[in-house]
This record gives sequence, C-alpha cells and structure tokens, in this order.
Amino acid sequence: MLAVIDGLTFAVGVWLALSSFTIDLDHDFTNPWNDGLVGTCLAVLGASSLISGVGHGWFPARIPLAAWLITTPFVVGYTDTPMASGTTNDIVTGAIALSLGLSGVLERKRTGRRV
Repeated sequence: MLAVIDGLTFAVGVWLALSSFTIDLDHDFTNPWNDGLVGTCLAVLGASSLISGVGHGWFPARIPLAAWLITTPFVVGYTDTPMASGTTNDIVTGAIALSLGLSGVLERKRTGRRV
C-alpha cells in the first residue's frame, strides 16, 4: 500500500511541477514558481520512498507541503477570476496530496512502522 501512495505522490508532484508552467503562466509568475517548487518536492519525496524506501520517514513532510498548496491562492492572492484555473489546480492537487500524506502516515502507524 505504501508503494501505491508513493507512486501517486510522485505522479501528483510531477503533474504540479509541469502544470505550473502551462496553467495561467501569462497572468502571474508567483504561482508557477511556487507550484514548481512544491511539485518538485512532492515528486522527490514520492520517488525516494518508492525507489529505495529512504523517504518513508518523510511522510509527515508531505502534509505541510499540501496544506501550503491549498492555502497559497488565498495567501498570495491569485484567486481572481483570470487565475481561476491555477487556483483550482492548486486546491485540487493540494487536497489530493494532503490525502496521500495522511494516508501514508496512517498506513505506517497501522503496520507498526515508524513514522
């Protein structure tokens, strides 16, 4: 189950990093760089856990990254109508990443592995 969570986290991170430079790029430059950085972090955490198991201890780190992703449109202020697709992408992707992070932590506790 942890491998599935890691693989999905990697996929979400790659999606976020790549989509950040194609969705609403012409409106705001804060959003793409923020999303690219958070997406890269999620992809690295997912890949490191998936490939070698090294990153399993970093499951809790995925939660604040996802929470930041959800709140960024409101903190940075790109919730305006022209930025709706970027805002929606951040909130939906952040919610998915948050659920994956929480699932990983709960799965590790369920199996008795150290979080």
